[in-house]
Amino acid sequence: MSSKLQHLVVADPNRETAQTIADSCERLAEIRQVVASGEEVIDVVADKQPQLLIISLEMSRPDTVDIIPRLQRIAGDLLIIATYRELSVPLMEKLSRLGLSHFVPQPVEVTEIFRAASNRFQMHFRRHDRHNVTIEVYRADGVLVGRTRDLSEGGMSMDALHPVRPDESQLFDLMIADGASRPLRVRSRILQVEGTQPAPVLARIQFERLWGPDHKRLVDYIQSLVKADKRA
Repeated sequence: MSSKLQHLVVADPNRETAQTIADSCERLAEIRQVVASGEEVIDVVADKQPQLLIISLEMSRPDTVDIIPRLQRIAGDLLIIATYRELSVPLMEKLSRLGLSHFVPQPVEVTEIFRAASNRFQMHFRRHDRHNVTIEVYRADGVLVGRTRDLSEGGMSMDALHPVRPDESQLFDLMIADGASRPLRVRSRILQVEGTQPAPVLARIQFERLWGPDHKRLVDYIQSLVKADKRA
């Protein structure tokens, strides 16, 4: 079975923005098509029957609100994710009544798109390479939570020694060996838990809002793992 979707479409009136999102979804779909008008969206969905549409709420000719019901008639199984720069409560409620439930703010955090697609299609989409490494993970209060099985730029898998629950958000300190005087603190969301406590359980975890120096520190550490693997 393929680990990718066959076809996704990114619709944004700014073609450069659409292309940036499409490029970030390289590991999500074999074909990533960009369109810049409402008419193009309707034509492409009718012709190509993609599995996923990432559509800006700023589309026109016709606008996104008019497009959604038409798309549902021609492609009922299509997963639609709406991106927005501004989103009022009345507009969100109107789109929700039309059956749209996935909203992602601009600039797009592509991990949210991967997550929605994984839940919908029951496929495991991996945006980043994972590296097998054992690192102690502590809560912000200093309690040892578990040890990683693997680590990537976007998240980790961990053997958890203490109870963790899907969809909970926590601050974790990763004891990465990069010569720094402090652990790497990351805001993390628990995506999935396998197993039952009190035995250690496997927790799949996504990093949230990891930017700037902390993100660079993680990337540099992962690159050191890659170099070590090549030397081995």
